[in-house]
Amino acid sequence: VDHGSWHFLARYGYEDRDTFSAWVGWILEAGRTATVSFTPMVGLAVGRTDAVAPGFELEFDWGGLTVYNESELVHALDGSGSYFYSWGNVSFRFADWFQPGATVQRLRIFESDRTVDRGLSLTSEFGRLSASLYGYNPFNSERFYQVGLQWAF
Repeated sequence: VDHGSWHFLARYGYEDRDTFSAWVGWILEAGRTATVSFTPMVGLAVGRTDAVAPGFELEFDWGGLTVYNESELVHALDGSGSYFYSWGNVSFRFADWFQPGATVQRLRIFESDRTVDRGLSLTSEFGRLSASLYGYNPFNSERFYQVGLQWAF
């Protein structure tokens, strides 16, 4: 939810299974033809993982091109399970209903190997509703898919 320059976010099962997180941030925007939006945030996670998580969202739009990144450092309060997460997407809007792109996410659980997943995305918008499909590692046995639905109000 965005209200003025404030950005509020709540989600479940994102930082870990059975974990709820709540976020607050301040939106900084610049540009007219090409626009940049930067939102530094801080979050609190409770559940299977209890953590404090500073992070940010960054978006660049120019014509039909959109570059987006969301990153966070989840610092587990008990000292275990902390990690850095970054998710990005580059897409081009040919039409509201057809916005193909490329996506990448990077995870690194402390004291373990880094995981990088690459893939393709497709977003379609229908009025206030948008639907996204992400396919990661589509050409190997570790492939997985993610579906997103968003309602603007």
